[in-house]
Amino acid sequence: MAAVARDILAYQCTTYDARAQLAREIRLNSFADGTIELLNKDRTKTIMKRIWCPDVPRSRLFPGSTVDVFGKALEVVCAADVGTRDWAAANTSSSACCCVLPDESGLPALISALEKRFTALRGIRTIASRNAPSELFGTIEDGGVAVVADIYLVGEGSAAAAAALASCVSAAGARPTAVDVDAKALSELPNSASAALDNNEVCSLMLIKPHIGVDKRFGEVLKATMDAGYGVAGLQLVTLDGKICQEFFAPYSGVWNRQEDIAQHCKEGPTLAVQVRAAPGDFRDFCGPTDVLLARTVRPKSLRATYGEGAVKNAVHCTDLDDDGRLECNYYFNVLQGLC
Repeated sequence: MAAVARDILAYQCTTYDARAQLAREIRLNSFADGTIELLNKDRTKTIMKRIWCPDVPRSRLFPGSTVDVFGKALEVVCAADVGTRDWAAANTSSSACCCVLPDESGLPALISALEKRFTALRGIRTIASRNAPSELFGTIEDGGVAVVADIYLVGEGSAAAAAALASCVSAAGARPTAVDVDAKALSELPNSASAALDNNEVCSLMLIKPHIGVDKRFGEVLKATMDAGYGVAGLQLVTLDGKICQEFFAPYSGVWNRQEDIAQHCKEGPTLAVQVRAAPGDFRDFCGPTDVLLARTVRPKSLRATYGEGAVKNAVHCTDLDDDGRLECNYYFNVLQGLC
């Protein structure tokens, strides 16, 4: 069932002002013809006049999402008026569920199935089995992987998402154990990646970039990685704000020619953070050179050669230095736990 049309949908958003180092509130109006405009919170000042913006379709506007408006990353907080709130209640739905996979090899198929079935994948994360509540996950066999998945659906009523999510998860080979759970409340549970860090496993961080998610290819890139023989200790879909991007990418200033542009892109939508069971040097070779054109010449089967689009949208970030694998993984799976 298609969503009922509405001329204007209004959303309250926030954006990070790097110069002032603070978050600013903005109202985004989305029009039925694909145009948008930006106003200040009180609607007393026009920040951006109405203009066509194909990178911000209505399907990507929902609480918790991040959209790129001509280089400015906006996080959608809530509906800005009663009409938009009523429209969302009648035409959209969301749900989260707990499920268990027999082993980590099923992660790519699960993510691809969720990307294909739903309007947006709002969240997915693996949970350390020893910390997975039995009332939500049941009994987890040795090697089993506990997962929390959170989705958003446009065009179907409020009751549709939960049933569709349970069906999709089952079809992808996972066992749904609890539906319509509070994904945010479960974000404090330790990730399985954190448990691997506690065991001193060798690891590298891979960040699958937002442009891959926009194309709904997170699962595809993860499958290519695992098909190449790399195991996955844990993963989590994260939305990075300006402060986190500045902090994480600061060491690469002066190393990458377009470090600021790369940091900006990583704020433009969800990023899939993956802790890979591999030494950084080995995994870096598999990812290929950061320059996509060079990667296609010297490592044509690498991730960046296959999925990269250019210097900024080059598919993935991976740990560069051998000593930084555990450091970067710890940052994403421990320091940022529950924050993004």
